[in-house]
Amino acid sequence: MNLLLVDDDVLMLQDLKEILDWNALGFQKVYTAENTASALKMIAQVPVHVIICDIEMPGSSGLDFMETLQNSESGIPCILLTSYARFEYARRAIDLNVVEYLLKPVSAEPLQSAVEKAVQRLKLSRQMNTAKKYSQYWLDEEKNTAEYFWNKTARGFLAEVYSLPRKLGYGETQLFTPVLIEAFQDDRRSQIDDPMWEYAVKNVGYEILEQEHLLPRCVISLTPGRWLAVVSIVSGPETDLSPLEERLDVLQDTAGKFMHMELSISMGNAVSYRDIYREVSELEKLLDSTMNRRGRILYKDQTLPRGTTCTQSEIRLWETLLQSADKEALKKSLYTFLQSKASLLTPENMQEIRQDFAQMVYSFLKQKEIQAHRLFGDAESDRLYQNAVRSIDHMYAYCSYLIDRALCYATITDNSKSAVEIIQNFLDTHYAEDIQRNDLSDIVFVSPDHLSRLFKKETGLSLMQYVTKKRITAACSLLAESRMPINRVALQVGYGNFAYFSKIFREITGMTPMNYRKQSQAADSTGKDSPPF
Repeated sequence: MNLLLVDDDVLMLQDLKEILDWNALGFQKVYTAENTASALKMIAQVPVHVIICDIEMPGSSGLDFMETLQNSESGIPCILLTSYARFEYARRAIDLNVVEYLLKPVSAEPLQSAVEKAVQRLKLSRQMNTAKKYSQYWLDEEKNTAEYFWNKTARGFLAEVYSLPRKLGYGETQLFTPVLIEAFQDDRRSQIDDPMWEYAVKNVGYEILEQEHLLPRCVISLTPGRWLAVVSIVSGPETDLSPLEERLDVLQDTAGKFMHMELSISMGNAVSYRDIYREVSELEKLLDSTMNRRGRILYKDQTLPRGTTCTQSEIRLWETLLQSADKEALKKSLYTFLQSKASLLTPENMQEIRQDFAQMVYSFLKQKEIQAHRLFGDAESDRLYQNAVRSIDHMYAYCSYLIDRALCYATITDNSKSAVEIIQNFLDTHYAEDIQRNDLSDIVFVSPDHLSRLFKKETGLSLMQYVTKKRITAACSLLAESRMPINRVALQVGYGNFAYFSKIFREITGMTPMNYRKQSQAADSTGKDSPPF
């Protein structure tokens, strides 16, 4: 394998070359590049298998470089380095599916861990490419037929595949044990939804569950992040599930070590294929009702939670911590609450907690005149909201996201200068466009009226006055420095109505656009200053 290091700091490149024993990690050559253009040339010239890249570089950033690689479908695993822990960096890194996002100065241990993840992803990608190339999986007619049968049967459509049991050699009295497998990862843009990971989990499941006492009939995806395995006991009593329990322990260990997943597994009883749908439904209920299921193997005789929820005193404490912007204390209190109540929480309790916590955050934002429905109206917010009731890990991820985003934008609006600077920077670039107040308020997630007040307070100008000033200033420059027709100047700076442009121009400059151009050009020919604006 070959490694490519990308950083505009030559000393940092040297440190990265020396920080780890790259040969021991399987890399034959380590290439370097001081900017993204050089890196792209390098990739075109030599095989590159893993990339470690800085984010902040002159010209094209490391994030732009990652996006270019993603669009080219190179499939090269990438690790990003940065000196700044910025929310926007982390969000884009997640969207670009980078292997790891590390803060400088980076030490050997986290870097090695990230590189090992990248190598593992590369191996999985190669396995998948090999499988696609030779089509072995899809050419296995018996396995595909079995998976089709169990997929239908587990969803309650046995009648649609009534003829397949005989073709597959399944007897009426033969017993099968269903196992539901759910994967948990750190709440980043999870690879669990990726087809490559579906293939990897299925492949590992078949490999681990197949041994002298067991025969996996299928490992299929039921929903994103959740799989069904149907296993037969082929040696010994069909109801003796101890060999299966041992292999499920191995599956959990393997997923943790090599796939960086924690599994929740629920194991059913040995039943005929006619009873699989009922058994799977009960296993799904068991998983969905156990909020602290991450990393555990669950059995059907487990007692379901009796129910609890957060008290008013806990909500008041969280409100106080949120108002004081004590983010870490708030998250710690929330985490402690979820952990302590995990064995008692029901799905209905989780919905109540989600509603109470979101309502608390929305109320806080309303006080700051931040429009919560806009701040949390994106796809990522919706994804976290929908997943929150699945487990205490999902709930903590959702609530932490609300806390981080709410306090981030509250800080911006509390400092009116910051919010106004964001709007000014936008208007300085987009003044010629048809801009509405709502468009601007969406940028900082405050109400249009509140934004207008903040802007007037900081600049002394209304939003419209500021835009008009930018447009007329740009028009003056074009009139003085170019031969562009005046009607085109009007269009260039954002005025579709020439008469209106002339009216506004005259009100501000005291002369028509034509007279301004004549005076500017006359002044320029005599070396005098252009007419004042």
